[in-house]
Amino acid sequence: MFELITLVLGSALLLGAVVIVVGMRQPRSTATIRSEGLLPPERSLEPPAGHSPGTVGPLRDSHVDQRDVRLTLLDLASRGYLRITVLTDDQGRRYDWVLRRTEKSPEPTLRPFEQALLTVPFSNVGRSSVTMSGLAGMPGQPMTAAEVALGDHLRHLGWFSPDGRTRHSPWGWIGALMLLAGLLITAYMLIDWLATGDFRGIIGGFFIGTAGVLLASRGRRHTPQTDAGAVAREQADSFREAIDDLGADQVDPEQASDTFARLLPWAVAFGNHEKLAGVVDDLLRRASGWGRAVDLSVGWLTTDREDGPVTAAEIAAEAQAFANQRPALRANRRRLAAADGRLDR
Repeated sequence: MFELITLVLGSALLLGAVVIVVGMRQPRSTATIRSEGLLPPERSLEPPAGHSPGTVGPLRDSHVDQRDVRLTLLDLASRGYLRITVLTDDQGRRYDWVLRRTEKSPEPTLRPFEQALLTVPFSNVGRSSVTMSGLAGMPGQPMTAAEVALGDHLRHLGWFSPDGRTRHSPWGWIGALMLLAGLLITAYMLIDWLATGDFRGIIGGFFIGTAGVLLASRGRRHTPQTDAGAVAREQADSFREAIDDLGADQVDPEQASDTFARLLPWAVAFGNHEKLAGVVDDLLRRASGWGRAVDLSVGWLTTDREDGPVTAAEIAAEAQAFANQRPALRANRRRLAAADGRLDR
């Protein structure tokens, strides 16, 4: 009789653990958001309030890194604060990037992590440009300072827990206790099986231990992201889908350059830059066929070559390469210094 009770109890606990784990993996529904007094995000080509390309990665993986800072530089360039020039060697291979500060004055709405990237690198009198390799080793560490400031900004918004640490879920403790109980019951039932020949208790103990493992795993996977952060992630996903759904017939050819330049940092952050570029190139081909030829121009991202990128796909590839660059760049100092001086003139 005890063996049957153990089997039924183990089956019920395992089923309950599966339901809990599956339920925790499901994103919060629109109905849940409404019940908390929040409206679901609408599909729009305007980014959600409080978001930036640099916040996309942390909302996805709960981690701030240097790529998020480089995406912020792309965003600042698209907003008119910087110009980015790709430096290439004689074979046309990129080896560094030059950031040139424009004359646009910082606005009060700039976030602290954005201000760090616009002030420290250009604080010296007469300095209007800096290479990415020079920025990496610059006194004051503006890239690192911006990375820290971005994390602080996410916590200030309430998207991450105040201490920035992974929160512990009570499911972890419940799962651990259940696993221990399952092991003890299984060991006891092994002895009972030898005496009675009834193995149902062993199966029940195994089920209890398995349920404990499932619940404990959810405790380990709990992230520092808060409920507000989960809502922000849904807003970012909605914006990503809006860019994904953009069609060539939805963009005025005369506005193609402005639309592409504005959305490009976001598309690189979301990883759908190739699709966006394909839409823009298709639009420009159609316009040319209709006798409305339009030149694509993204003035904040150029190369030092006369035959620089001319299609949206080529420009998107350069933006993606900038975001994914490695901190250490293999280039000699004399070549970088010459390029810096050439661009400052």
